[in-house]
Amino acid sequence: MQDEKITTLSMLYAAAVDGKSVVVPGSIGSWNRPHPAALMLNQSGSLLIYLFGCGMYVHEKEQCEDKFQNNSISRRKKQCLKKTKQPQS
Repeated sequence: MQDEKITTLSMLYAAAVDGKSVVVPGSIGSWNRPHPAALMLNQSGSLLIYLFGCGMYVHEKEQCEDKFQNNSISRRKKQCLKKTKQPQS
């Protein structure tokens, strides 16, 4: 699924209300890591315009299987898989 691009303050506000994180992959500094959308709303307007221009996206967490794809099954992976396993119907 493609990430949702955020281009306006109202879209950023909606992401903050939903408790989502955003990432700006094309930016400099620490903005290329996920940050809560509510934190981004507190930034200055000139910084937000710069970040919107670089491309701000809603961050989607990767699945546990992707993190441990090439590693042998570890205790951490087993715990992670237990948490994400859904009951079969």
